[in-house]
Amino acid sequence: MAIRILLVDDSDDFRIVVRQFLGESAPDVQVVGDAGDGNTAIQQAQALKPDVVSMDVKIPNTDGVVATSRIVALIPSVKVLALSLHRQAKLVQAMIDAGVSGFVSKNDAYEELILAIRAVAAGENYFSISLPPPFGVGEPSDEDDLDDQ
Repeated sequence: MAIRILLVDDSDDFRIVVRQFLGESAPDVQVVGDAGDGNTAIQQAQALKPDVVSMDVKIPNTDGVVATSRIVALIPSVKVLALSLHRQAKLVQAMIDAGVSGFVSKNDAYEELILAIRAVAAGENYFSISLPPPFGVGEPSDEDDLDDQ
């Protein structure tokens, strides 16, 4: 049975590319919907009941941290995988506290996204090795501070 995934990202182009990549490279993953903001993500998750939600962190309306927290509270069976360019330790920790099962950087290879989707769908945690310590072995990030959201 296919892993049903909801893609959440504020970039239409990114969602299209990820949808196309998964369709071509991961026959066991079915994109069942997408959303460009946190409020729509929550509504779509409730309506579609996906196995996995791929969640960008910085999205309009309700940010990824709050949207993740609401989704996992409303639908405990759903696993949320953070997929973001923003990977500073404070933000990764906020997403973990909100309930994500994994975190992958958009700078990682798309093949890693497939591994992460499969892992979190199987009930495992998956954190990209490229994340800064203590989550991975990547360089510490001094990107936008969490308070800048």
